[in-house]
Amino acid sequence: MMIRSLVLIILSSLAAQAQENIPIGTWRTHFGFRDTHSVATTENGAFCAGNNNLFFLDFEDNSLNRLSKVDGLSESLISTIANDNNSSTLIVAYDNGTVDLLKDQTIVEIAAISQAPFSSSKRINHIAIHNGIAYLSAPFGVAVLDLEKQEIREAYTNIGQDGEVVQVAYSSVYQDSLFLATEEGVIAGWLDPSINLLDFTNWRRYTPAQGIPELPISAVAVFNGQVWASIN
Repeated sequence: MMIRSLVLIILSSLAAQAQENIPIGTWRTHFGFRDTHSVATTENGAFCAGNNNLFFLDFEDNSLNRLSKVDGLSESLISTIANDNNSSTLIVAYDNGTVDLLKDQTIVEIAAISQAPFSSSKRINHIAIHNGIAYLSAPFGVAVLDLEKQEIREAYTNIGQDGEVVQVAYSSVYQDSLFLATEEGVIAGWLDPSINLLDFTNWRRYTPAQGIPELPISAVAVFNGQVWASIN
Protein backbone atom coordinates (compact mmCIF):
# COMPACT_ATOMS: atom_id res chain seq x y z
CA MET A 1 0.00 0.00 0.00
CA MET A 2 1.40 3.37 -1.04
CA ILE A 3 0.34 6.79 0.31
CA ARG A 4 0.88 10.04 -1.58
CA SER A 5 -0.19 13.65 -1.18
CA LEU A 6 -3.21 14.78 -3.15
CA VAL A 7 -2.76 17.88 -5.29
CA LEU A 8 -5.81 19.58 -6.83
CA ILE A 9 -5.47 22.17 -9.58
CA ILE A 10 -8.44 24.54 -9.49
CA LEU A 11 -9.62 25.73 -12.89
CA SER A 12 -11.47 29.01 -13.23
CA SER A 13 -12.73 27.83 -16.60
CA LEU A 14 -11.48 25.66 -19.44
CA ALA A 15 -11.80 28.56 -21.86
CA ALA A 16 -9.67 30.84 -19.71
CA GLN A 17 -7.05 28.12 -19.38
CA ALA A 18 -6.81 27.77 -23.14
CA GLN A 19 -5.92 31.46 -23.42
CA GLU A 20 -3.10 31.32 -20.87
CA ASN A 21 0.43 32.03 -22.03
CA ILE A 22 2.73 29.06 -21.45
CA PRO A 23 6.26 30.12 -20.53
CA ILE A 24 9.01 28.81 -22.81
CA GLY A 25 10.58 25.62 -21.49
CA THR A 26 7.57 24.58 -19.39
CA TRP A 27 5.01 21.83 -19.88
CA ARG A 28 1.31 21.56 -19.19
CA THR A 29 -0.89 18.47 -19.47
CA HIS A 30 -3.98 18.46 -21.67
CA PHE A 31 -6.62 15.81 -21.03
CA GLY A 32 -9.96 15.48 -22.79
CA PHE A 33 -13.00 16.10 -20.59
CA ARG A 34 -15.65 15.12 -23.11
CA ASP A 35 -15.47 11.34 -22.65
CA THR A 36 -16.69 11.10 -19.06
CA HIS A 37 -17.94 7.59 -18.28
CA SER A 38 -18.36 7.50 -14.48
CA VAL A 39 -19.90 9.89 -11.96
CA ALA A 40 -19.79 9.74 -8.15
CA THR A 41 -21.71 12.32 -6.12
CA THR A 42 -20.76 13.82 -2.76
CA GLU A 43 -22.61 16.13 -0.38
CA ASN A 44 -21.44 19.26 -2.20
CA GLY A 45 -20.40 18.17 -5.66
CA ALA A 46 -19.66 15.40 -8.11
CA PHE A 47 -16.56 13.55 -9.25
CA CYS A 48 -16.46 12.74 -12.95
CA ALA A 49 -14.01 10.32 -14.54
CA GLY A 50 -12.85 9.79 -18.10
CA ASN A 51 -10.33 7.31 -19.41
CA ASN A 52 -7.30 9.26 -18.19
CA ASN A 53 -8.59 12.08 -16.06
CA LEU A 54 -10.67 12.94 -13.02
CA PHE A 55 -12.31 16.20 -12.06
CA PHE A 56 -14.55 17.49 -9.29
CA LEU A 57 -17.44 19.87 -9.90
CA ASP A 58 -18.22 21.99 -6.83
CA PHE A 59 -21.95 22.70 -6.71
CA GLU A 60 -21.48 25.77 -4.50
CA ASP A 61 -19.22 27.85 -6.73
CA ASN A 62 -19.28 25.78 -9.97
CA SER A 63 -15.48 25.47 -9.90
CA LEU A 64 -13.65 22.54 -11.48
CA ASN A 65 -10.82 20.73 -9.72
CA ARG A 66 -8.75 18.56 -12.02
CA LEU A 67 -6.66 15.54 -11.08
CA SER A 68 -4.60 13.16 -13.21
CA LYS A 69 -1.56 10.93 -12.94
CA VAL A 70 0.59 14.05 -13.11
CA ASP A 71 -1.05 15.21 -9.87
CA GLY A 72 -0.68 11.95 -7.95
CA LEU A 73 -3.08 9.31 -9.29
CA SER A 74 -1.45 5.88 -9.61
CA GLU A 75 -2.47 5.11 -13.18
CA SER A 76 -3.95 6.71 -16.28
CA LEU A 77 -6.69 4.36 -17.51
CA ILE A 78 -9.60 4.84 -15.10
CA SER A 79 -12.29 2.18 -15.42
CA THR A 80 -14.81 3.38 -12.80
CA ILE A 81 -15.20 5.40 -9.61
CA ALA A 82 -17.44 5.40 -6.52
CA ASN A 83 -17.75 7.57 -3.42
CA ASP A 84 -18.46 6.49 0.15
CA ASN A 85 -20.12 9.45 1.90
CA ASN A 86 -19.85 7.83 5.33
CA SER A 87 -16.06 7.78 5.27
CA SER A 88 -15.60 10.60 2.73
CA THR A 89 -13.56 8.26 0.56
CA LEU A 90 -13.43 8.34 -3.23
CA ILE A 91 -12.51 5.02 -4.84
CA VAL A 92 -10.78 5.25 -8.22
CA ALA A 93 -10.31 1.95 -10.06
CA TYR A 94 -8.17 1.29 -13.13
CA ASP A 95 -8.00 -1.11 -16.06
CA ASN A 96 -5.06 -3.00 -14.55
CA GLY A 97 -6.80 -3.64 -11.21
CA THR A 98 -5.01 -0.92 -9.23
CA VAL A 99 -7.25 1.03 -6.85
CA ASP A 100 -6.70 4.50 -5.37
CA LEU A 101 -8.43 5.70 -2.21
CA LEU A 102 -8.69 9.50 -2.03
CA LYS A 103 -9.34 10.81 1.48
CA ASP A 104 -8.19 13.77 3.59
CA GLN A 105 -5.94 15.18 0.85
CA THR A 106 -4.03 11.90 0.46
CA ILE A 107 -4.02 9.09 -2.08
CA VAL A 108 -3.63 5.51 -0.87
CA GLU A 109 -2.70 3.03 -3.60
CA ILE A 110 -4.06 -0.52 -3.30
CA ALA A 111 -2.04 -2.78 -5.62
CA ALA A 112 -3.12 -6.22 -4.37
CA ILE A 113 -5.35 -6.94 -7.37
CA SER A 114 -2.94 -5.68 -10.03
CA GLN A 115 -0.20 -7.84 -8.49
CA ALA A 116 -2.36 -10.95 -8.09
CA PRO A 117 -1.71 -13.90 -10.44
CA PHE A 118 -5.14 -13.84 -12.10
CA SER A 119 -5.14 -15.29 -15.62
CA SER A 120 -8.08 -13.12 -16.67
CA SER A 121 -8.25 -9.35 -17.02
CA LYS A 122 -8.03 -7.41 -13.74
CA ARG A 123 -10.12 -4.48 -14.93
CA ILE A 124 -12.57 -3.22 -12.27
CA ASN A 125 -16.00 -3.02 -13.94
CA HIS A 126 -18.09 -1.64 -11.08
CA ILE A 127 -17.91 -0.69 -7.39
CA ALA A 128 -20.74 -1.23 -4.90
CA ILE A 129 -20.37 0.10 -1.34
CA HIS A 130 -22.17 -1.27 1.72
CA ASN A 131 -21.34 -0.81 5.41
CA GLY A 132 -17.77 0.30 4.83
CA ILE A 133 -17.02 -2.46 2.33
CA ALA A 134 -16.46 -1.92 -1.39
CA TYR A 135 -17.31 -4.82 -3.69
CA LEU A 136 -15.17 -4.62 -6.83
CA SER A 137 -16.71 -6.46 -9.78
CA ALA A 138 -14.19 -7.73 -12.33
CA PRO A 139 -13.59 -10.45 -14.96
CA PHE A 140 -12.00 -12.64 -12.27
CA GLY A 141 -14.99 -12.34 -9.89
CA VAL A 142 -15.39 -9.97 -6.94
CA ALA A 143 -12.76 -8.44 -4.66
CA VAL A 144 -13.79 -7.29 -1.17
CA LEU A 145 -12.13 -4.01 -0.12
CA ASP A 146 -12.26 -2.90 3.53
CA LEU A 147 -12.33 0.91 3.40
CA GLU A 148 -11.42 1.39 7.05
CA LYS A 149 -8.41 -0.93 6.96
CA GLN A 150 -7.63 0.10 3.37
CA GLU A 151 -6.93 -3.42 2.24
CA ILE A 152 -8.36 -6.22 0.13
CA ARG A 153 -10.01 -8.64 2.54
CA GLU A 154 -10.67 -11.52 0.11
CA ALA A 155 -11.68 -12.29 -3.47
CA TYR A 156 -14.47 -14.52 -4.76
CA THR A 157 -12.81 -15.95 -7.88
CA ASN A 158 -14.22 -19.42 -8.55
CA ILE A 159 -17.94 -18.99 -8.07
CA GLY A 160 -19.27 -20.30 -11.38
CA GLN A 161 -21.80 -23.12 -11.70
CA ASP A 162 -19.05 -25.75 -11.43
CA GLY A 163 -16.49 -23.74 -9.49
CA GLU A 164 -14.97 -22.05 -12.52
CA VAL A 165 -14.04 -18.38 -12.85
CA VAL A 166 -17.04 -16.30 -13.87
CA GLN A 167 -16.95 -12.70 -15.10
CA VAL A 168 -18.84 -10.20 -12.95
CA ALA A 169 -20.07 -6.95 -14.51
CA TYR A 170 -21.95 -5.39 -11.60
CA SER A 171 -23.02 -5.94 -8.01
CA SER A 172 -25.64 -4.63 -5.61
CA VAL A 173 -26.50 -5.29 -1.96
CA TYR A 174 -30.11 -5.83 -0.91
CA GLN A 175 -31.07 -6.71 2.65
CA ASP A 176 -28.71 -9.53 3.66
CA SER A 177 -27.37 -10.53 0.24
CA LEU A 178 -24.85 -9.54 -2.40
CA PHE A 179 -26.31 -9.86 -5.91
CA LEU A 180 -24.00 -10.24 -8.90
CA ALA A 181 -24.58 -9.66 -12.60
CA THR A 182 -22.46 -12.33 -14.27
CA GLU A 183 -21.93 -13.83 -17.70
CA GLU A 184 -23.97 -16.85 -16.53
CA GLY A 185 -26.92 -14.92 -15.11
CA VAL A 186 -27.71 -13.58 -11.64
CA ILE A 187 -26.21 -15.16 -8.52
CA ALA A 188 -26.42 -14.07 -4.89
CA GLY A 189 -24.61 -14.80 -1.65
CA TRP A 190 -25.65 -14.19 1.96
CA LEU A 191 -23.50 -11.58 3.70
CA ASP A 192 -23.27 -13.54 6.91
CA PRO A 193 -19.89 -14.14 8.59
CA SER A 194 -20.84 -17.79 9.01
CA ILE A 195 -21.25 -18.23 5.23
CA ASN A 196 -18.09 -18.94 3.25
CA LEU A 197 -18.58 -17.18 -0.08
CA LEU A 198 -15.25 -18.50 -1.31
CA ASP A 199 -17.13 -21.79 -1.78
CA PHE A 200 -19.10 -21.67 -5.04
CA THR A 201 -21.78 -23.98 -3.63
CA ASN A 202 -22.83 -21.24 -1.18
CA TRP A 203 -24.05 -18.96 -3.99
CA ARG A 204 -27.74 -18.96 -4.98
CA ARG A 205 -28.36 -19.17 -8.72
CA TYR A 206 -31.42 -17.71 -10.41
CA THR A 207 -32.81 -19.71 -13.33
CA PRO A 208 -35.42 -19.30 -16.09
CA ALA A 209 -37.93 -20.89 -13.70
CA GLN A 210 -37.62 -17.70 -11.63
CA GLY A 211 -37.79 -15.44 -14.68
CA ILE A 212 -34.04 -14.85 -15.04
CA PRO A 213 -32.41 -16.35 -18.15
CA GLU A 214 -28.97 -17.91 -17.87
CA LEU A 215 -27.49 -15.23 -20.12
CA PRO A 216 -24.96 -12.44 -19.59
CA ILE A 217 -26.38 -9.83 -17.22
CA SER A 218 -24.99 -6.30 -17.60
CA ALA A 219 -26.20 -4.81 -14.29
CA VAL A 220 -28.24 -5.36 -11.13
CA ALA A 221 -29.85 -2.61 -9.06
CA VAL A 222 -32.22 -2.21 -6.13
CA PHE A 223 -35.38 -0.13 -6.60
CA ASN A 224 -38.66 -0.05 -4.66
CA GLY A 225 -37.75 -3.08 -2.58
CA GLN A 226 -36.86 -5.25 -5.57
CA VAL A 227 -33.67 -6.34 -7.32
CA TRP A 228 -33.68 -5.54 -11.03
CA ALA A 229 -31.47 -7.21 -13.63
CA SER A 230 -30.47 -5.68 -16.96
CA ILE A 231 -30.19 -8.21 -19.77
CA ASN A 232 -28.32 -7.37 -22.96
